[in-house]
Amino acid sequence: MKTLVGIDMGMCSPAMAIVNFETCRIDCFAWAQRKRENSFGKQSWKLDIRNLPAPWSSLKTFTLHLQSSAPKKPDRIAKMHNVVFTLLAHLQNYTKPGKHTWLAIENYAYGMQSSSTTKLAELGGILRHELWTHEFGFKEPAPNRIKAKFANHGHASKVDMWNRFRELGFPDLLHHLGLQPKKDGIPHPVEDVVDAVAIAYATWADRQPGASQPKKRKKRKRKQKEDPKEKPKKRQRKTK
Repeated sequence: MKTLVGIDMGMCSPAMAIVNFETCRIDCFAWAQRKRENSFGKQSWKLDIRNLPAPWSSLKTFTLHLQSSAPKKPDRIAKMHNVVFTLLAHLQNYTKPGKHTWLAIENYAYGMQSSSTTKLAELGGILRHELWTHEFGFKEPAPNRIKAKFANHGHASKVDMWNRFRELGFPDLLHHLGLQPKKDGIPHPVEDVVDAVAIAYATWADRQPGASQPKKRKKRKRKQKEDPKEKPKKRQRKTK
């Protein structure tokens, strides 16, 4: 293993974390596409990190790259194209497909029901297709498994994830971006960067010797419905 990649997809605030143990750096890419985030613009912050747990302790720098937003008033497809192909370009610049790159995309939360669910599925399909086309293999860990591996709790909140991010020794992104934590969570794009790092961390934790693997659900056999037109079979009497 030389490189870990965690991708947290979303229409408004996708994020990607690339952890390279060979160059001893983490590069995080995030999109500030909401109106209140336009003041950030396209810029980067290079931050020092210390006291991370091994083997993450070999990492020395954490660079946050904020991407420019999509063109004004784009249609849905143009927005998806901008996100996927910008992300893919950075991925190809910072790593290569192969057995030394462990890439993971957070799987869908199938219990979620909202107007953005269909759009997220469309975006995820385009991303997966492009990764497959460019020969990037990937895993799809469930959201609760990522939380369990990163924050030690499968139902951890966004605040719990942020607190764990800071406990491990990652930089205070809220301070560097001049943001304040919300009552019910962490503002974008910091929340998305934390999720992307958590996906990469969970992927690494799952590959460690002795790590518990997710159990496969057993398929239940469905009972065949009886045809009402079919006559019931007569029981044969046993002969002595």
